[in-house]
Amino acid sequence: SDTVNSTCSMCEFGCQSINQFLSKPENDNKTLAFAEGVCPLFSPELQPKCAQDIMMFGPEVIDFIMQVTSDPRDTCNKLKFCLAPNETVALY
Repeated sequence: SDTVNSTCSMCEFGCQSINQFLSKPENDNKTLAFAEGVCPLFSPELQPKCAQDIMMFGPEVIDFIMQVTSDPRDTCNKLKFCLAPNETVALY
């Protein structure tokens, strides 16, 4: 169906965009700074640990996201945004 195809296309485009952004080394600090932006949402006693964990594990998370988004079709199939050729959508 057109809805399934457009959802699939949007997912694939999103994966490609994320992967392209993260593949540029100059975006690493921007990504980590953005992630640190969530730390103030935690209680004051957890905020320093949040920032520390992002700096410690952030690069590994970025690498993982790049791996996951490197094959947009596979990623979107696994997330069920795209259907394999033999699958159908039940609308009810």
